[in-house]
Amino acid sequence: MLKRIAVVGVPAGDVARAAHFYHAILGLRMLPAGRRHAGPPHFKVGDTFLAVFERKAADGESSTPLIAFQVDDIDAAMALLTARGIAFDGGVRQDDQARWTAFRDSEGNWIELVHFAVPPD
Repeated sequence: MLKRIAVVGVPAGDVARAAHFYHAILGLRMLPAGRRHAGPPHFKVGDTFLAVFERKAADGESSTPLIAFQVDDIDAAMALLTARGIAFDGGVRQDDQARWTAFRDSEGNWIELVHFAVPPD
């Protein structure tokens, strides 16, 4: 029945600022207006889409990660993002299955980077 996560929505107080963050800082490719649903900016991440939606005034910053991006080399990804102005919270954590770290996007949402010791099926 359920095959995969097709779209992940990220709330933003300033959609243009968030779209800039995901494109310029994280390096995601924004789909042109004619190639996405009407409305919010959409980005292609593997076979999933990330959409930036306007946050309602009553919503606050998230306290848990909304998105976890799988990376091949967490240290290289952190070095690249640190050079682009990202501050990581608490360094790298790990267990026998994965290494991960977290940072906030331009809108205060927690984002994780994760490297799996054995990629999940």
